[in-house]
Amino acid sequence: MIFEVCIKISSSERFINWIGDGLDKSLRTLIMFIISLNCTYFFTRITYQIIES
Repeated sequence: MIFEVCIKISSSERFINWIGDGLDKSLRTLIMFIISLNCTYFFTRITYQIIES
């Protein structure tokens, strides 16, 4: 599910304008996937801290 969202976001016009249109589609997808993994980790850590406290 996360990968499908990454593909849709990486092909959006706003993301292409933000990251640059000179990149290949596979590189844009990889960058979006890495960003989403970092966000998932961040929100997981916040949730864990809230549960622990």
